[in-house]
Amino acid sequence: MDELTQNYIDYLIIEKGLSDNSIASYSSDLAQYITFLE
Repeated sequence: MDELTQNYIDYLIIEKGLSDNSIASYSSDLAQYITFLE
């Protein structure tokens, strides 16, 4: 995962306090979206 994506995931964990399942879903969705864009 690139640095910007990791920073966003860190934001979701620290600032938003999302659950582990939500973080996993966001990570998976972002990875798929980035692959699509490439």
